[in-house]
Amino acid sequence: MSSSISFADATIDSVGFDSCWQKHRAVKESAAQTSQIITNEKEIQTLVRREAEVQTQEFDSERSRAVLQDDSQNLLDFLTRVEPEVSLQLEKNLQSRAFDGYDVIWSDHSATVSCLHTLRHSPAEELECTDLSWNSTGSVIAVAYGKFDHETSSHKSFLCTWNIDRRLVDSAKADITIELNTSLLCVSFHPRLPSLVAGGTLSGEVIVWDTSLEEEPLVCSSGVGDESHKEPVSQVDSTC
Repeated sequence: MSSSISFADATIDSVGFDSCWQKHRAVKESAAQTSQIITNEKEIQTLVRREAEVQTQEFDSERSRAVLQDDSQNLLDFLTRVEPEVSLQLEKNLQSRAFDGYDVIWSDHSATVSCLHTLRHSPAEELECTDLSWNSTGSVIAVAYGKFDHETSSHKSFLCTWNIDRRLVDSAKADITIELNTSLLCVSFHPRLPSLVAGGTLSGEVIVWDTSLEEEPLVCSSGVGDESHKEPVSQVDSTC
């Protein structure tokens, strides 16, 4: 026995339900503002300039004339007292060659100093430069090489001279060298005789040389003896 089954279209009502995993999202808007920026404007001005004028005292012609016509005894005594020394110094200046070839540049003021020569004497490298002196012409320098701190006066020393006016100056070798058996402490040229130089030693001796005499420059010496000066001579000076 058989039965038939038939299918037909049918329309039914829809069914809806809420989601259990999706939720409603809320959106909010906000804004932020910094505090108000306060600005100030200022102006500055340079220092105030002022102009001022000064005036010297009015020239007193009568007073000036009185000074020029001063014939007081005090002025005469002063001029009489200083005139010989002033005349002597002016005469020395006329004979000096210290500034020969030197031209003064008044518009150029330079604070720099240049080194022209560095003088040394090879055999005296272990000694000290104890003194130096320029001669009256300003062209020759005498240098004493010795020791200040020796317990005994018996020690080799040298008197050296260089003529810096020469075209070729040998800075490592002196023009004239005089060797001594005692320490030379001081030297001094004669103020008027350019070749005459005196020296004082540690043993108390005073010696005078004439550098123009090549064979025997020794002129005189105070000598060393029982009655002679025995203390070191730290300074010598020549007078006219």
